[in-house]
Amino acid sequence: MKPIRLAGERGQILIITALGMIMLLGVAGLSIDASYMYDKRNKLFAAADAAAKSGALEVYRDLTLSSAALTAYGNQQVTAQLAGFDPAGATSVTIRRCTDAGATCSPPFSTDNRYVEAIVSEVTSTFFGNILGFVSANPGARAVAGYSSGPNCIVTFDHISLPISSGVVNMPNCSLVVGGSTSPTAPATSDLNTNVTINARNIGVVHTGGTGCDAGGVCSNVTYGVTPPGDPLASLVPLPDPADATCTVPFDLTADTTISATLTDRNKYYCGINFHGGILTLNPGNYYINGPLTAQNPGTDVVINEVSPGGVMLYLTSGAGRLNLNSNHVVMSITAPVSPAPPALPNPYSGILFYQDRNTPVGTVALFGKNLTEFAVRGAFYFPTANIQMHNQNTITMSNPCTLIVAWAIEVDKPDFDPLDNTCSVFGGSPLLTVSLAE
Repeated sequence: MKPIRLAGERGQILIITALGMIMLLGVAGLSIDASYMYDKRNKLFAAADAAAKSGALEVYRDLTLSSAALTAYGNQQVTAQLAGFDPAGATSVTIRRCTDAGATCSPPFSTDNRYVEAIVSEVTSTFFGNILGFVSANPGARAVAGYSSGPNCIVTFDHISLPISSGVVNMPNCSLVVGGSTSPTAPATSDLNTNVTINARNIGVVHTGGTGCDAGGVCSNVTYGVTPPGDPLASLVPLPDPADATCTVPFDLTADTTISATLTDRNKYYCGINFHGGILTLNPGNYYINGPLTAQNPGTDVVINEVSPGGVMLYLTSGAGRLNLNSNHVVMSITAPVSPAPPALPNPYSGILFYQDRNTPVGTVALFGKNLTEFAVRGAFYFPTANIQMHNQNTITMSNPCTLIVAWAIEVDKPDFDPLDNTCSVFGGSPLLTVSLAE
């Protein structure tokens, strides 16, 4: 017996199939839209990260930077990340300090005007969502960035040579990184040529021409193939030339002398100093030196102290500013400048003891002593293109843990660096900074 078909049932399969196809196409369309929005959000996150880091860098360079200038730097980075970005178009970019009105930074960044918040969003049309009434979406991303103390106490862009087994380099709370440049000044044996004991949180070596740590040395926590180090003080601006000195030759220091970084004493340091004897005492300030600091002969003691409380920076120009203390006995007791308390503007050279202009020819020697070098110092030695040398026995001691070295190369016969540390509490943290995302 044939089944009875009601006339009203005809075409139901077709209707159900059509409805199912619409639902499937809708789900597929929404999936495509969702994937597209997810990809767009990732691009917005990259743009927000770049904008926040760029803003933090510019604020670090100039704490008085205007909101308009900060926005311009942020837009520049967003443009690099988002093709076709137009500040007046569908993309919304907000760049502001964490202390600005409306900022949503979390503590402790919310009260620190060195941290920058970036919010990037973009109204984006859907492909299939408009069928269901979703014409567009507005994905967004947010980032907060600022500068913090870097992990390193020693950064060299070429090599480190510590050939004599006597001595120790003790820096248990911070790290050392060796760049290993391929320049002709690189040593033939290895980037890290050491027979001394190095106690560091980590030793990073970019590459090595030999073993990296000679058999006589004790190097723990060595990591090879690390990323080449960047200049942690690349944003530090050169000290302006006062251009008011009338000297033409270095000043001869023959007796105990106290000087100030002012016009009154400019001629006693601007063209350099020849040490014949006597103690050089420095009043607080930044000293622009466009000449050599030299010992007249190896028998001359070189003693440099500071007025206490003090804070000095010795800036050596790329032209004539050189350090050549070829003395049997070099003694230094100096502290880097300290930033004033808020609300005063920070000192950009806070924590910097020596600043060799980065345009100085690569491989220039900075000699800190021939036989015995004694340091009681706090602050950073910044010689990004110079080779720091200390011959025979050398010691560094600190009354406060903050001694850091950035150099093209380091060649020290008998180092006794104990300890090196980047705590730098007197300076509010290490002057060797790294920009990083906080949120």
